Amino acid sequence: MYRKFPGMVRVELTAGSSPTNITGFDGTNPWASGQTTLTAAAARDIRQWLRCGPERMFLTRAGGAVYREPGRRVEDHRPPTPWEGAVDLAQPKEFDQAELIDLIGSLTPTQGPVDRRRVTYLIDRQTSLVAAARWFEPANPSQSADTPAIGLVETRVDFGVWRDVAGVQWPFEITHWSGGKVDFRVQLTGVQMNQSPPASLFQHP
Repeated sequence: MYRKFPGMVRVELTAGSSPTNITGFDGTNPWASGQTTLTAAAARDIRQWLRCGPERMFLTRAGGAVYREPGRRVEDHRPPTPWEGAVDLAQPKEFDQAELIDLIGSLTPTQGPVDRRRVTYLIDRQTSLVAAARWFEPANPSQSADTPAIGLVETRVDFGVWRDVAGVQWPFEITHWSGGKVDFRVQLTGVQMNQSPPASLFQHP
């Protein structure tokens, strides 16, 4: 995965002997290698990679996003995952909450509604690290999240296994939840910062 702040991402996935699947977002348009058009769901899933990092909270706030602190949240359990059952925490965890209006890209009408989400970040009160990000996605990805009386699905990204990278704390485990179930978990083997990748890397080849 390559990322260039504030709004570019490129993800390359290789499985076995299959060709590498490459997707990206150039700050305006999501794309996938070998495809000229994307479904609303595929476009949304590509843009969501941008929210799979805790630093987005700070970037969004620094960019002038609407921000508030809605108070504390206490969690005493976790729902089941594919690799373990429901977990009752030995000690309830307390979080401070930070809520921001997050806008990804400048999308055209043909790409569906503007990706505007109210994202709540959970900050661990003991470590001051960003533990998770939570928001709601429309069940129908062709609809706007701001449309009244539409079906919404809770999305959550948990950040864990924090390590020091060049003096910066970074999560080496990212777990993505959708509707109370785990979609995927990413376990990082390495992180490189301040590499200055060219903008062309994030454009449709």
